[in-house]
Amino acid sequence: MLQNLYFGAGGRQIDAAASFFRYESGSAGGADESIRVRADGSDLGTYYPGDGIELPVQAGRWEIIPTSPNTTGIVRMGVGRVTSARLAGTVRVLDEITDSILSAAYQGPTAQTNFAVFQLVAPGANVNGMVLRMASCGGAAGAGGSTVARIVACKSAPIANFNPSQCYQVCENFSAVTTDNGTTVRMNKRLPPGWGLYLVWQIKTADPATGPSGVVQYELQ
Repeated sequence: MLQNLYFGAGGRQIDAAASFFRYESGSAGGADESIRVRADGSDLGTYYPGDGIELPVQAGRWEIIPTSPNTTGIVRMGVGRVTSARLAGTVRVLDEITDSILSAAYQGPTAQTNFAVFQLVAPGANVNGMVLRMASCGGAAGAGGSTVARIVACKSAPIANFNPSQCYQVCENFSAVTTDNGTTVRMNKRLPPGWGLYLVWQIKTADPATGPSGVVQYELQ
């Protein structure tokens, strides 16, 4: 049997045998809606609306501890579980541009190089995830030469092309002409916490009149 139970500001202790727990909904007035959950004194971690857990055995005492003291909400708990095709929790439309949009840009030097890198967004700034909205990279080539510019996402600064191997190429531009040209990609791509954005480039044979450039627009979650 499953039942819905309310918890008020400050949390709640529930003395009831249950093996299934789900945080159905919560309200914190715009603050963090997460809660910490303990079962028979064991810490089960942090939960957001829509999160749940099913234990292999029943617990007799449950403690709900809001991260923000004014959080109130509803939990569902009992023996057994409920399946649903509905989306649980808070759903955000990723094509909604908000006032949290940020930009980063860099114009590189004109010297020939086999590999160079500039950090556009530090991995440490991406604490809860990042939605990448736009990326643009480009540049000019020296006479008879070429310039390649890329924007990549990874968890640490690249030390060579596609190194570290766990990286994602966001955009690339190859230029063999002496006038500036570029590639722009618009997207709603979510990057995991701890990933940063980097401009990497190569300039071969001759120095261009202008260096490679990169621009990103993103939102931190």
